Amino acid sequence: MRIDRFFIPFENTATTLTIADKPLLHQLKHVLRKKVGDAIVFVNEHACEADALISSLSEKEGVFILSGHRTVASESATPLTLCVAVLKRENTELVIQKATELGMSHIILLETKHTIKKGAPLPRLRLIAKEAAEQSGRGRIPSVEYMSFARACELFGHNAILLDPSGQALQKNTSVETIFIGPEGGWHTEELAHAQESGISIGSVGTRILRAETAAIVGSAWLSDLF
Repeated sequence: MRIDRFFIPFENTATTLTIADKPLLHQLKHVLRKKVGDAIVFVNEHACEADALISSLSEKEGVFILSGHRTVASESATPLTLCVAVLKRENTELVIQKATELGMSHIILLETKHTIKKGAPLPRLRLIAKEAAEQSGRGRIPSVEYMSFARACELFGHNAILLDPSGQALQKNTSVETIFIGPEGGWHTEELAHAQESGISIGSVGTRILRAETAAIVGSAWLSDLF
């Protein structure tokens, strides 16, 4: 049976935990219908998880008995980054969810020359990442940021590959830590040139032209499989 998991701060050695987080208490009490004696799992920011037995639960406070502290085994030792152009709302949300499930440590939403939508609703997207991390058994919630393509090249261009039909077929390469995915309209020639000048390799997943959200999921799966 699947045990519900929640990210919440606690010390790695804590044996009891008192929570006053009203949204979490509401979810436990009224959405999931949890009761005293039920078991859940808490995960902290250090990728430590613990079994949590509900000792008391009210609208204002919950008390939990913690045991079985352990390191979450699902996290890659190498931080992996997906840099993807901002897409339509539902497609961006899908990419955030699936990239989280596939183990990305950082998800960078890019403003590119062919990006139609500018900006990103980061609070909502971070919540989607949190919920996907809880559902998929992650030990950490990936960061979700928005920045220009040039800035992303500067920060994440080391050991990176950019997907474009003009590139060479992807090969197993465990030095790659970041993958760049362009918008529906593809990369601008100036962006391809800038990527190469930044030391980013150009790769391809084949002769088919994939939708941007498909490429982001395929790229994340390929990158995750390396580690």
